[in-house]
Amino acid sequence: MIDMDRKLGRWRLRVWGLVINLVANAIALFGIVAVVEGGSPALLIIGATLTVVCVAALAIPPRSDS
Repeated sequence: MIDMDRKLGRWRLRVWGLVINLVANAIALFGIVAVVEGGSPALLIIGATLTVVCVAALAIPPRSDS
């Protein structure tokens, strides 16, 4: 399992996951615009998949040290 409370650089992995989730949401929004304008749904699929993966990883509750 991923230890989301481990530090990677300046922040914990949980914070990096939220940053990646923000980027994935932006990609999905660009994908929605592309689909509405008649383009390819590739960006929408990539952004939605990344969002689901991030939410699933971030839904793991923090460890209790007690």
